[in-house]
Amino acid sequence: MTGPIPPEAQQQDALSLVLQAAGHPLQGDMALYRGTVADGLPTQLQDRNLVTQAQDQSWRRSWMLMLSPGGGGPMPVPPNPPGSTYPSPPPGNPGNTGQERFIQAADGATGALRWQPTLDYMPNVGDRFVLFRDYRFAQWLAWLNETARNLHYPLDVYVPYAGDDRVRYTMPDPIQRAGWLNEVLLGPANVSYTSPEARSVRWFHVNPSNVEGDLYLVLSRPLAQHQTLLFRARPPFAYEHQSPYTGLTSVLWPAGRDPAVGAAVRPPVRLFVLGTVWRSLQQKVSNLTGQPRALWLQNLERCARQYAQACAEWGPKEMGWEVGYTDDWYPTGTVSWGTA
Repeated sequence: MTGPIPPEAQQQDALSLVLQAAGHPLQGDMALYRGTVADGLPTQLQDRNLVTQAQDQSWRRSWMLMLSPGGGGPMPVPPNPPGSTYPSPPPGNPGNTGQERFIQAADGATGALRWQPTLDYMPNVGDRFVLFRDYRFAQWLAWLNETARNLHYPLDVYVPYAGDDRVRYTMPDPIQRAGWLNEVLLGPANVSYTSPEARSVRWFHVNPSNVEGDLYLVLSRPLAQHQTLLFRARPPFAYEHQSPYTGLTSVLWPAGRDPAVGAAVRPPVRLFVLGTVWRSLQQKVSNLTGQPRALWLQNLERCARQYAQACAEWGPKEMGWEVGYTDDWYPTGTVSWGTA
């Protein structure tokens, strides 16, 4: 049996995204079980909800992820002096939380799971854990990181008229990196590109040849008071050297934004979930033959289509109402800057 997706799976932290993927309906038999410790030692635990029959080996060779710190139970090995207890995690120490173990034996008659090596602390009665059929949590986490580094989020940076006669504009931070800048547009200062009014005005493309090495933009004349420059970029969610997901509850921070002062962005939940499901289905199919393989191939094809659609939602989009010019300036005498 599989437990329900826990409430925290509705959130947007790393664990929740993985739990949503593991419990996705396209998995068929699911890939997730949420359990509660009824009795435990550092090398085994019992969960009465896992009791089925003695021959049931459903969760053997799965991965267990502990969600609770544990500690404080009786010492599991002699000698056990009166009052002696297994050590509890010191303040600030996560204890068993986040530790993974490979299930080497499962007993369906008693609901027992066994593993090696030992956990750092004794599991407490009521501690929570999750079993994964297809991947260990660290592997799902690696997929999130891999995807995050290849995702981009839209960034609009406006450079309005500054009361000077500059024709050379330094690239705004944090898009001073090769490949981040998509385009530069020139438009009216009083209309946002993403506002409804922008659909009734004309934004003009600045000639890409005027961008010098992703450092400067050179115009043939300075901006007027009623004009503004718009830098449109798609910088990645995370710098190459960062690990946006590092723990159970870490969040995704876009590149160029300081986690200490800036807010986290909403991660592309649907894309992450479908991506991890797709990878899991690929693994299932590789070990199947006959009719079961045909069934999983159908699921894989359906998930692949949805996954491709989710990827496209985060890709560059064509703006059909844009009007581009080969010149870096607007035609003399145009009246298309108004919002009417």
